[in-house]
Amino acid sequence: MKKYVKWLFDNSKGVRGAMFLNIVLGLVTIGFSLAFIWLCKQIVDAATNHIPFADLIPWIIAVCLLQLTRILVTALNTRYESITYARLNFSIRQRLFSRLLQSQWMGKEKLHSGDALNRLFTDVDTVTKVVSEDIPALVVTVFRLVAALAFLAILDVRLAGVLLLVTFLLSGAGKLFFRKLRSLTKDIREKESEVQSHIQESLQHKTLLQSLEREDYAQDYLSQLQTDEYRQVVRRTNINVFARTTVSLAFGAGYLAALFWGVFGIYEGTVTFGVLTAFLQLVGQVQGPSVRLTRQIPGFVYATASIDRLAELEDAPQEE
Repeated sequence: MKKYVKWLFDNSKGVRGAMFLNIVLGLVTIGFSLAFIWLCKQIVDAATNHIPFADLIPWIIAVCLLQLTRILVTALNTRYESITYARLNFSIRQRLFSRLLQSQWMGKEKLHSGDALNRLFTDVDTVTKVVSEDIPALVVTVFRLVAALAFLAILDVRLAGVLLLVTFLLSGAGKLFFRKLRSLTKDIREKESEVQSHIQESLQHKTLLQSLEREDYAQDYLSQLQTDEYRQVVRRTNINVFARTTVSLAFGAGYLAALFWGVFGIYEGTVTFGVLTAFLQLVGQVQGPSVRLTRQIPGFVYATASIDRLAELEDAPQEE
C-alpha cells in the first residue's frame, strides 16, 4: 500500500493547493449542512409551540440564505474539481508519453502500441480521478461522518452508538471485497489492452487481411477477447452489486430505527417534533458518507491496478 500512496503523492505535484482548497470548501459545506439541520429543528419546535409567525420570519430567511450559500459553495467546489482533474490528467499523460518516446528500442517493442494507448488514457483517467476527486472527497466524507455522529450524540447518544456500530461493521465488510476486486480489475485492464491492440493491428493491416482472406479470423478473435472481458466485467459487477445491496439494507434498517426511535420518543414525551426532524436528517448525514465510503473502495482498488500498469511505463529503460 505504501508504494501506491507514494506514487499518488509524487504525481500530485502542482495540484496539491487545489486539492486542499477542495477539501476546505467541502468542510464549509459540512458546516452549512449541520447549521441547516439545527435551524430546521428550531423552526419546527417553534411552530409546534405556536410561536407567533412574525417571530419565525428571521429563522426562515436564515434557512433560505444558508441553503443558497451552500449551493453556491458546492458549485464552486465542482468547478475546482473539474479544473484540477484536467490539469493533472494532462500532466501525467504528457510525462508518460515523454518516457515512452525516450525509451530504448530493443529490436522489438515489449509494449504494444495499443496497450500503451490504453494505459495512457484509461489508466491515467482512473488515477487522475482518484487524486483530484476521490481523495479530497474521502477526507471530507470522514469529517462529515464524524460531525454528524457528534451532532446526533448530542441529541441522543444511544442512537448515535447504534449507527456508529453499523458503520464500523460495514467498513470491515468492505475490506473482504478489496483483494478480489483488485485482481478482477487488473485482469479486465489487461484484456482491454488486448482488445485495443488487436483492433489497432487489424485496422493497420486491413489490406493484408483482405488479401489473405483472414477477416473472419480477426472478427472471431475479437469476439473471443470481448467475451472473456465480458465475463470478468460481470463477475466484478456482481461483487459490487452484492456489496451495495448489503449496505443499502443495513442503512435502510438504520433509517427505520431512527424513525421509530423518534416516534416512540414523541409518544412518551421525551422527543419533540423538531428533534425527530433532526434525527432523520442526521441519519442521512451519517448514512450518505458511509455509502460514499463503500462506493469509493472500488475506485481506489481500480486505481491500484492502474498504478501498477503506469509504473511499468515509468520503469522503461531510457535512451542515454
